[in-house]
Amino acid sequence: MHSRIMLLSLWALFMAVLAVPSADARTVLDEHATLARMRRQLVARAELTVQPACTDPSTKLNSHDCNVALLSTGTGIAGSIQFLRVNGTTTIGTSGTCSITVDAVDGGTAIDISKGRFEQAFKAFVAVCGVSPGTVTAAGGSTGGNTKITISAS
Repeated sequence: MHSRIMLLSLWALFMAVLAVPSADARTVLDEHATLARMRRQLVARAELTVQPACTDPSTKLNSHDCNVALLSTGTGIAGSIQFLRVNGTTTIGTSGTCSITVDAVDGGTAIDISKGRFEQAFKAFVAVCGVSPGTVTAAGGSTGGNTKITISAS
């Protein structure tokens, strides 16, 4: 779906540039750049109760390892699986240089977070800290509480 939206956006931009005099083409391109920047900011947003905290910005983890670790939490959330559900308060996914720990916090008794919310919280963390150790807490995501995601070196 995102690729269709991107393709339609590029087509609309191309048609707009062709339709306006060359002096206005720069304005159209500037507006497109502004909209693209705003879209990236929206994609990185998640409903967070605690903003990302970078614990060791000098340590750079492998982004592929962290993505694999994210998808291997619980019994795995790769593919069509839509929820991370664990009958406990902690689960860990590890791959190569990266380990991701998910904890039910603030009174949570079991982890029950949608894949979308989980990935958005992770993206919000990466937008602030890059792929380095730290934590972020997503609103909800556990039975009766919130979900804390900790990224660390393994």
